[in-house]
Amino acid sequence: MSRLKLYLLGSPHIECAGALVAIRRRKALALLAYLAVAGQPQRRDALAALLWPDSAQNPARKALRRDLSELNLALGGQWLQASSAPTGPCACGVSRNAARRPMTPVET
Repeated sequence: MSRLKLYLLGSPHIECAGALVAIRRRKALALLAYLAVAGQPQRRDALAALLWPDSAQNPARKALRRDLSELNLALGGQWLQASSAPTGPCACGVSRNAARRPMTPVET
């Protein structure tokens, strides 16, 4: 399996298998960083409220689905885990196959 590296200090960027990954939306990048640092799956409702606090629940969920889809495409479908239940207790997380390091880069 390839290696995913998140560089979160300075100008954030992502590398997958040594290649730079383009993430167009800032909130999608923030979502990936949050999921990687959290280290455990998060509820979709909690993520939507965290990233879109001024939006109603349905628009926030729609934005979360859009950003999860963008991340999944950008990462080749191999790093994000999302359940089909939109409000389940273990709805979204980042696969981890390497030890997490507390400083940049965070390797997952």
